[in-house]
Amino acid sequence: MRITSDTVICPNAYRIPDPEENGVIIIAASGVTLIGEGVTLQGNGRGVAIKLAGRLHDVTVGGFTILDYYNSVECYGHFSDILLHQMTIKGSRNMHLQVTPSQDGLENHRIVIEDIVAKNSFNTGIACRSCFDSVVRRISSSNENADVMESNLMLFGGARNLIEINSVYTRNESGCNAIWISKSDNNIIQNNEMNLGNKDGSHFYGSSHNIFRGNRIVLNKNSQNSVEILDAKSSGNEFYGNELHVGMFKDRSDVGSIFCVGGVGNEYLDGAYYGGPDPHHGTCP
Repeated sequence: MRITSDTVICPNAYRIPDPEENGVIIIAASGVTLIGEGVTLQGNGRGVAIKLAGRLHDVTVGGFTILDYYNSVECYGHFSDILLHQMTIKGSRNMHLQVTPSQDGLENHRIVIEDIVAKNSFNTGIACRSCFDSVVRRISSSNENADVMESNLMLFGGARNLIEINSVYTRNESGCNAIWISKSDNNIIQNNEMNLGNKDGSHFYGSSHNIFRGNRIVLNKNSQNSVEILDAKSSGNEFYGNELHVGMFKDRSDVGSIFCVGGVGNEYLDGAYYGGPDPHHGTCP
């Protein structure tokens, strides 16, 4: 089904595999609202449920329950002012939701991904690539699958994004990160709750001048993973007001990160500790 104007799908459960990976529903025009309240799309582990393709702006998609596709929601092109919201996504064989430019050098602006329940991916979660001035908010991401290297919420490239008020609960035994920030700068990551099994809390890779505040990260008490990782190519980041349980804050950056703002530092509980160059051990003096 190709959508080129405002559309409301009739409430029902539809079992529609997509072996071609082209998309069961393809949005191919700007200025479109697609409503799927009461609609369940179920696949067979292949293909894409909802796809945005091309150079699109001012598109809203919401209301769907999406089960058992390879990629549940896939945005592949060049986008601005896109709202993806109020969906339940379960059992994605590859990725729950991704926004990806169709070629190097393209930027995606003002993408809002919010109010989504994402459960039991077999690979990974929600990613926004080359996104600027975008929002990932009120995502409830959970995973009980053991052998999964899932990163739940991810930014790749881009800048000035907001990741806030999300909840991540996992019991994966294969690791990866709850929040992964890769080569993305000047973002705010705040007020997120992460209760994790055998994986790292958050990882900053080649990412600078971000603010990470008011987050709570709890690792499994027997975990050998890191509550936070800050690598050598990241600088000028601020970490304060976070509650960190179990594991090491692994700071491999040069001196320059900030761990105390307005007299507010970080709490290290249940054996959590800071390992890095900060003379005040990752909190206020």
